[in-house]
Amino acid sequence: MGIGRSRWVRIGVLVAIFVAYGLRVTTLTLQSMWVDEVMALHYTDGDFITVMHTIVQPQHNGPLFYLLLFGWRHIVGSSDFAVRYLSVLCSVLTLPLLFRWARRLVTVRAGAAAVWLLAFSPFTLWFAQEAKMYALHMLVAVASSLVLTEAFQRGGWYRWLLYAGLASTVLYSHLFGAFLVASQAGMALLLGWRRRKRLLAYLTTMLLLGLAHLPLLRIGWQLIQYYQPRDIWRGFVPLRSLLRDALGNYFYRLSVPAVSWPAFLLPAGLALVGAVALLRREKERWAVVVHAFLPVLLFYAVSFRVPVYTAKYLSAAVPALFLLVAYGAETLARLWRPLGAVLLVLGGLMMGGLVRDLTDPAVQRGDWRFVAEYIDTHEGPNDVVVVSAYYNTRLLERYYQGDSEVKGFTDDPYDPWPFYERMAQRYDRMWLVLHQDQAMAPENHLRDVAAAAFPVITEQYPNAGQIALIGYQMRFTYPALPESATPLEAC
Repeated sequence: MGIGRSRWVRIGVLVAIFVAYGLRVTTLTLQSMWVDEVMALHYTDGDFITVMHTIVQPQHNGPLFYLLLFGWRHIVGSSDFAVRYLSVLCSVLTLPLLFRWARRLVTVRAGAAAVWLLAFSPFTLWFAQEAKMYALHMLVAVASSLVLTEAFQRGGWYRWLLYAGLASTVLYSHLFGAFLVASQAGMALLLGWRRRKRLLAYLTTMLLLGLAHLPLLRIGWQLIQYYQPRDIWRGFVPLRSLLRDALGNYFYRLSVPAVSWPAFLLPAGLALVGAVALLRREKERWAVVVHAFLPVLLFYAVSFRVPVYTAKYLSAAVPALFLLVAYGAETLARLWRPLGAVLLVLGGLMMGGLVRDLTDPAVQRGDWRFVAEYIDTHEGPNDVVVVSAYYNTRLLERYYQGDSEVKGFTDDPYDPWPFYERMAQRYDRMWLVLHQDQAMAPENHLRDVAAAAFPVITEQYPNAGQIALIGYQMRFTYPALPESATPLEAC
């Protein structure tokens, strides 16, 4: 590639980075928070010792993001924009690191194309605007693979030290980061094929890293050994469905069965072409293939015992997957230039998903701002707000400024009448907020029992019914005539 063309490619990468940043920031508060984000704020409330005791728990997937969020909130505050901006920074910083890694192992043009795809993926935009660990997880995944590659190619004790630190952040950013660190052992064998001294340096680094992380390894082993499913929607996912769902999410943010076979086969075919093309080149370039596929295969093997699949848990593999797709398109373009247009087709489909996520409330996060504002505007002096899933009370209270008491429903959802009867003895009206109730208690009777007992005064369905807000008149507003009322004299 000539100097002039290479310069234009780098300019294109810079443009992609700035446009991606602008897109993420300008739409950062378009949607209200959802329950996992508000729980992240809850976990990071309090003093440092209290927060550390809270976040160092296996069920939180990894304490690193919460630890960063704890410090971040003390600097910038706790508004929606402030707490989500941490994920924006992680997402944007991933782009230049991916480009640098692509230059080391693939090509400059494939790296530039991968940056554009990653910048405008609906999946990466979604998690760039969420106060959770997935943008951070993708950042440290790319950074650790980049430093590992440079440590083998250029040496230097400080690179091994830096890799050890980054591998630790992969482990502590998400519990499933262990699959990537294990995959990087395979990458190390490929990168150190003819660099035996540096391979020895890697083995020494990993030995020391393993000793330092024995408690984490013990926790992971216990989780695998004694795992008991808590969520009724969890279940084993066959590899074919897993791959289709993962690709659908990463490129279009669509899950099975919403991903059509043509939409699935386009990125899958490009990734396969890119992988085959790299496997025909030097062994060190195979590292990209290992990064993209081996974490998924390792997870699949573990999922026979721990069936907890969701696409975001495997997000560490996403940047390498986009790089394979970009290189696959470049390979086809070298065979016959018009075939390079398939990348434009894929980009167009992804942009369609991006527009959908930014404009269609039906696929966005639940609009809790609307729920809170509606109740605040229409509530009476003696009302109660009942949230079907008790853990969503913190979510409503983040936006609700009214005076009514907010209660989480904790009784039997299949026999809610005793709870409603208690509410009717104290309050005039009840605002029932239904969200995730079908996931936690399928075919529950929260709505039909309330409708049979009390008149309905309003029904609101934001996000095309993701949330249902139903108002019930539980008792007469005036159970007796006011003293100032004049009784009618009529026959």
